[in-house]
Amino acid sequence: MATTRRLRHLAAAALAFTAGACGGGPAAQQQAAPPPLGRIPSVTSLDQVARPIDTYVPKLDDEKKLIQARDLVIGECMRRYGVAYSGGDLNGMDTTATGYHRATPVYGFFGTDVPASRGYDRVTRLTPPAPQSSEYVGVLTGVGRDGEQASAPTGDPVPVGGCAKAGAAAIGGDLPRPDEHSLPGGGPRVPTTDPRLVAAYAQWSRCMRDKGFAYADPMAAYLDPKWVAGSTGGRAEHGKEEKETASADVECKKATNLVGVAVAVQSAYDSEYITSNSAQLAEFSRDLGERLRIADRILSGGGVG
Repeated sequence: MATTRRLRHLAAAALAFTAGACGGGPAAQQQAAPPPLGRIPSVTSLDQVARPIDTYVPKLDDEKKLIQARDLVIGECMRRYGVAYSGGDLNGMDTTATGYHRATPVYGFFGTDVPASRGYDRVTRLTPPAPQSSEYVGVLTGVGRDGEQASAPTGDPVPVGGCAKAGAAAIGGDLPRPDEHSLPGGGPRVPTTDPRLVAAYAQWSRCMRDKGFAYADPMAAYLDPKWVAGSTGGRAEHGKEEKETASADVECKKATNLVGVAVAVQSAYDSEYITSNSAQLAEFSRDLGERLRIADRILSGGGVG
């Protein structure tokens, strides 16, 4: 489920970048020159990817703490209504601090930490959730089998939103995404039409062509629908072509230093964004810090209040 959500976010982000680059007509194409680059790092592995914006991005451990506190509140709420809560699932969450750098709309896939047998890693083995009773779903969501307000096994009516709403409210609302898109305004906008990226894509594309793969840019390779066409029921089916393409993709990124160039370009736009959104970022960080303090209090037994 986590991988599916991330894929949707990546596809949507890629479309947003394309729309932003293509819109506006001639006047938009005559905008100011892109921000100057600093040092272009040599990047050959995922753990070398680092950007200025990383300081503000919610960490995976932060999201896990919020989930655990939310689920504790949900569990207590459901017990009051006579239903045992089975808990959320953290198994699908990435456990590495660099998880959100593994695939981006700017440079596509760079899973140097992913075994070659998993290809582009777009299809993962998922454990289907256990079926739940209508009483369970009603208490969790507040919606009964008939679409009306749910009643608990205790006979009490369940408030709108159910215990799921109570859990989210306890931690200050929806979970923040552990990537830059959770930041104010959706984070830095890095146009894939930036000339430094266009040149890097062309080098990468030539390298891929020499290896027998025809793609104009890295996202075209990563989002090739062939890689999910054979997936059914959550089973990972990474075929020979996918694994060979993903391997060649990463090799060409290393050979052309595409990711190094991309990180330099991203960093330049990050710095512009940070400067122009300093007040909003400070408020975002304060809010996240307060939410985490509330989560700590809940998890230590101090309750919501």
